[in-house]
Order: sequence, then C-alpha cells, then structure tokens
Amino acid sequence: MARSEFDNQIEAREYSPTTFYTRSQDDKGHSINLRVTIPVNLSGMIGFLVESPAWPEYRTSQDVLRDALVHRLEWVSAQTGREQVPSIREALQRERLLARLDAERADAARRTDMEKALVDMVTMKVGDGDLDGALKILGEAEAVAADMAGPYRARFVEMIRELRANVDARP
Repeated sequence: MARSEFDNQIEAREYSPTTFYTRSQDDKGHSINLRVTIPVNLSGMIGFLVESPAWPEYRTSQDVLRDALVHRLEWVSAQTGREQVPSIREALQRERLLARLDAERADAARRTDMEKALVDMVTMKVGDGDLDGALKILGEAEAVAADMAGPYRARFVEMIRELRANVDARP
C-alpha cells in the first residue's frame, strides 16, 4: 500500500532519529528480560558509548540496545507500511511519547537539582563569610541563565536576583 505525503509528514512529527529511546518499561510498567549474544567488537562500541560523557543518555549497555532496537523497528515499520504493522506502530507511538516525557522529567529534575545546589552553595558561602565566593557562583549562574530559553529562565533569573540581593545586603 502506498504511503501518502500526509502520512510521511505525520511520521516526521512523531518520530525523531535524534531522540534516545532508553526506557526499560512500557507505559504500564511491564518489561521482559531478553538475552542477546553480540560480537565482541559491538560490545566494545557499546561500552565506549556508555562510558563516554558525550552520551549521558546511555547509562547502561541495555540503554544502547533498547535505543537501537526502537530505531530499527521504526525503520522496518516505515519500510513495510504502518498499516501492515499496527502493533509496532502503536508500540512506537507509546515509546515516542514515553521518551519525550522521560526527557522532560529528567530535565525538570536536573533543574531542581541545580536550583537546590545553587541555594545550598550560596548559603554556605555566605555562612562562611565568603561573600566574594557567593557572588562568583551567582555570576556563573547568571551566565547559565543567559543561555536558557522558555518560562524556566524567568524563574531561574528571579531566584538568582533574590540570592544576590541577600548577599548584597550583608555587611
């Protein structure tokens, strides 16, 4: 069955080859163990990806394998026509949504961790009487905030402003 341009446009919006699909459970929390034997050279490449700071999305070799599997299933599904493989299509749609939600959840957690660490460090520096150190940290935070986008930036900038006002109010 031929695919329409509309189908291709819909697919392009849903699937992204740059998205990391590393989730180990489906949307209901189910998973299975699957054992795979691979060539030694592939194992070395996978190990390199897991150890590399350039790919923080890959925490384990299983993350790499899950991601590769989703991308290959997406390709197979596109080659055979989505209408012919509805279970793969539906599973990939769920996987795409879960991957996006996981990424957003991880970003939100990193932002929360960054905020807490910033408050803790500035509070510690002020408590130790190291106002210059507190101001230096706030300057670094302002540089990070300058590169941020979206509504989180305004919140982070306001937090920095309040912390700076507290530091500046010290004798």
